[in-house]
Amino acid sequence: MKRKKLVALLLAAAMAVSMLGGCGSDDGKSEDASNAAETGETEPDKEEAKDESGEESADSGSGWKSDPDHEPYEIEIYTNAQGGATYVLGVAFADLINKYSSWLKATAMESPGPDQTASMVLADDNYKEHVMGYMIGVDAILGEDPFTEPNYDLRCLIGYGLVSNVFLTLDENIKTLQDLDGKTVALRTKPNVPAVDIPTKMFEILGIEPKYEYLSFADSATALADGKVDAILSGGMALNAEATEWTQMAALAEVYARNDVYYVSLDEKALFEAKDALNHSLLPGVMTLEPGQYDAKFNDEVTIMADYLCWYVHKDFPEDVQEELLNIYYEHCDEFAEYKDEGKYCTKENMGKIDTPELISDVAKKFYEEKGIEVNYRETPYETYVPK
Repeated sequence: MKRKKLVALLLAAAMAVSMLGGCGSDDGKSEDASNAAETGETEPDKEEAKDESGEESADSGSGWKSDPDHEPYEIEIYTNAQGGATYVLGVAFADLINKYSSWLKATAMESPGPDQTASMVLADDNYKEHVMGYMIGVDAILGEDPFTEPNYDLRCLIGYGLVSNVFLTLDENIKTLQDLDGKTVALRTKPNVPAVDIPTKMFEILGIEPKYEYLSFADSATALADGKVDAILSGGMALNAEATEWTQMAALAEVYARNDVYYVSLDEKALFEAKDALNHSLLPGVMTLEPGQYDAKFNDEVTIMADYLCWYVHKDFPEDVQEELLNIYYEHCDEFAEYKDEGKYCTKENMGKIDTPELISDVAKKFYEEKGIEVNYRETPYETYVPK
């Protein structure tokens, strides 16, 4: 024992001499090294993993570490309004960024919709460098309202959800789309290609003429519960990539608690014709789910329109910020489920499932290749969306 103590004392003395010859650094690292030599520890203890405030540091423990010397930078994460999955997961991501990054600070912000967010980002130089949001890049490419002309400057960064659109009703006698002829149907607020233009085009193809209201998630749920509309276009979010388990939007919770809800399947052929007519081929497209998959209480098949949710940035969004966001999501995506069931979808493997993969950011593409994450590329060439 005396021999071991002597060795420890000699090591400590050697470290002290090294400290005196090392330019007198006062950053606290030398003291930590001396303590490690005296105790025989080779890994940082729990106290070293905390910053001055007592919080855990941004070291993920797997090779990535947020740079404490990086200049502070602030971003905003734009989501839909409260009641939708994008809001819940946007708030969750902002929390994780602020928890695990030593220099990046995020604030979740509400937006009327993905196209409004994209239009705002494309029009403002500051937003181009400081906003990540739920956007639909192909809408900008099409140059549809609110875009005055085609724009190719948005880039997919992270896939974080699989969302559905289908017609919901409280009237058990409404079983098919034809039963909605002359009825009042609530779609989403304009402009919105997936949740306004595509369903109205589908009805047009089928020769069905509903009366339309254009409402937000929350307002459409209230209108349905109050009997002001006969059906609404809304839906849920998949809890896994296979789409075998779903949860409904938070805005619909009260409706489901008070009523029996019935689903009106979309017409697959007419839906594809509508999407093709509008050049709006978002992935994965159309799904027909087995009885009980979409809702355990609904014992019929249901055909839905499904689209991947994706966080977009402008092409001028800083690359180092993109890398920080990708690393934080990759290392801590399992924590999204702690916020709400929708977060179960957020996994490393699902990061590469994005709505318009041809628009993927170069930074994200490289990141996914290095991590071995498959991106859901399709046969459609990139030039179809972005000309050379």
